[in-house]
Amino acid sequence: MKKRKQPSKKSLIIVSAALAAVILCFLVFWASHRTAADKTMGERLTALLAANNLPQFINPYGTEAWKNSLTGIFYRPVVFSVANGNSRPNDIYAARIRISGSKVLVKRLLDLSNTPDADESVFAVGGGRVAWANSVRGKFRSVSTIKMSGKNLIFFKFEREAKEVRMLWEGKDILSVFWKEGVAAKKALLSSKNGSVIPSDAGFTLAARVNGEEHWFSSLVNFVRGLTGPEFISRLEEFFFGVKDWFDGIMYKLGRVPVFFQGKIDQAELPVLEPFIKDDKVPGEGVWSVEGLPKSEKSKNPLMAKAFIRPDEKRPYAVVSLLYIDLDGAEVRPVAGTVHPISTTGIKGQGEIPEDDDTRGRILCGFAGGFQAIHGKYGMMVDGDVYLPALPGIATACFFADGSMKIGVWGKDTVDSPSLVSYRQNLPPLILDGKYNSSNTFWGYTPKVLQSAYTWRTGMGLTKDGKLIYAIGNSVIAETLAKAMTAAGVITGMQLDMNISNVMCEIYSVEKSAAGRPVVKPALFCKGLVHQEGLYLRPQTRDFFYVLRKKIQ
Repeated sequence: MKKRKQPSKKSLIIVSAALAAVILCFLVFWASHRTAADKTMGERLTALLAANNLPQFINPYGTEAWKNSLTGIFYRPVVFSVANGNSRPNDIYAARIRISGSKVLVKRLLDLSNTPDADESVFAVGGGRVAWANSVRGKFRSVSTIKMSGKNLIFFKFEREAKEVRMLWEGKDILSVFWKEGVAAKKALLSSKNGSVIPSDAGFTLAARVNGEEHWFSSLVNFVRGLTGPEFISRLEEFFFGVKDWFDGIMYKLGRVPVFFQGKIDQAELPVLEPFIKDDKVPGEGVWSVEGLPKSEKSKNPLMAKAFIRPDEKRPYAVVSLLYIDLDGAEVRPVAGTVHPISTTGIKGQGEIPEDDDTRGRILCGFAGGFQAIHGKYGMMVDGDVYLPALPGIATACFFADGSMKIGVWGKDTVDSPSLVSYRQNLPPLILDGKYNSSNTFWGYTPKVLQSAYTWRTGMGLTKDGKLIYAIGNSVIAETLAKAMTAAGVITGMQLDMNISNVMCEIYSVEKSAAGRPVVKPALFCKGLVHQEGLYLRPQTRDFFYVLRKKIQ
């Protein structure tokens, strides 16, 4: 066997030198490379430098980095607070900064807070960690801590809105927070290591990050949309909706009508709805029933009732299930999901019906909320916490401190007020003055191919006498959904979520355990839903509404 020739010393030196040169070139490129975001921020800071209005730069140790310390050939790591766009409030950034003459050069920019609709002008740096107080509409709602690398975000929430917040790092992991609630001055120590609060009753709570459940199909759609963009996924959805609509038609011809209840019709004391399809009657259509629903504790009138109606003569298999709720004996509350709608203020939702005995003991039902923020960034506020600011001209469900509810157009029928505690927006109004709003055929920012898609859709509205009607139907468009809702007496209505994997409505019955605590038993409101019962009793990624029985005074 022929002996293999060993490389010469000279060739090893040449290869090593070449490899070293490649590594050196990579390091030089990496050290000098600046992204588009780096350049944009550099231009913004350069303009502020020219106006003698440069923000305060803080180094990782918590002391100010003066302008002359940032000049030279080296980039220095700093943290600063600056507006993230025209007329937008401040965000917190970490970056490497170098001032060269009249220019500010930026590298490795990180938007640590990433809250375009909240202000983070109050911040503190120490030991490579950053803390900021999150302010919305002039009120401080939370404090966050994070490493300058953008890792290990911990979120603390004020139990009551605060003002005049100050912060100071005490060592590596402990943050002192000083604030006022009214005229009372308060202090707490927050641990950025384990999330503890000292003292425990200081007025802070650690907002635990809850993952939340999401239907596998919705997760798949969001994943594919992120890879391919909205146009491609809308084409797939259009095809899927078309196939599902065709299949529903075939099943109808085979004698299967997807009505939401069978058996005895326990008629409620409500007017029967006149069917739209006269020559193809289905037993029980248009008749309100209280079968299987919670009863009123102080009135002969039904607290809740259900009916179904088919609003499309060309699609007799399209069934809209209607849920009547008497708001004299019930109140509606919104819940933000653990992910959706994605907040622009830093506040995160818990995604489930509260577990306290009072809430669980009075729970009546729960149903799906509005669109993801990607489809319109429609506003949401829950108990004073703004997730997304309200948009003018959009249908808005408003919830007030006295438990009452109103649906209207933001900026016209509904506006911000001291008594307003929560709101949820979704699209322009579906029904105005008892009529379908024909100008509203576009479902959010969903591409136009889905404007006329027949699929599962939901909505809610108020009648002339203030009763709530919730609607959920298969193989409907905005117009036929509105047709069913107006038949039930809705004069002002809004659209909610759509698609089979996103819609849901469940009814709750409550029993008492041996220890006297409430035990909630869920049941699906109508046939055809793909989610398991008890959905809103567990954390969910998407927002929803739940309905409570009012306390008897």
